Amino acid sequence: MILLKSSRKGFLNTKVIDINQCCSVPDVVFSSTDSHEIVRAKMDHANTDYAIGVDAQETISRNTL
Repeated sequence: MILLKSSRKGFLNTKVIDINQCCSVPDVVFSSTDSHEIVRAKMDHANTDYAIGVDAQETISRNTL
């Protein structure tokens, strides 16, 4: 289970979901402390269009090209 945070039109929505409901198994997992350049390099190396991020509170975010 994950805590999903999203913002749409200025409204913050938070809910707990199973990550399999929104994403396939990622080729790249990055930390919130990784720079954009590091994430992009990891994605380029893995030849993938998206990555999953995990912050210190284990909140998941998705990054797409």
